[in-house]
Amino acid sequence: MLGLWAYVAKRVPPVAQNEAWALAMRWYDPATNADLPHHEDALAGLAAESARAEAERARAETESARADAAQRRVAELEAQLRGQTGRT
Repeated sequence: MLGLWAYVAKRVPPVAQNEAWALAMRWYDPATNADLPHHEDALAGLAAESARAEAERARAETESARADAAQRRVAELEAQLRGQTGRT
């Protein structure tokens, strides 16, 4: 119904004599030509996106602080110029 294909992505041989092979199954979607993400893959993607968003927020805060500092400096210099112009 979904058109997905299941396949064995990884086979790990048994370590002990009474163990079976460990198989890692994956789902492939031929419509997108990609594997469906595992739960762990999705969590890793969310963590990476969260880290990118946090870095972007920190960058935006830094840029905002720089802009505020620049505006304050411009205001100081304008005040100095007004003071010098009033004296002459």
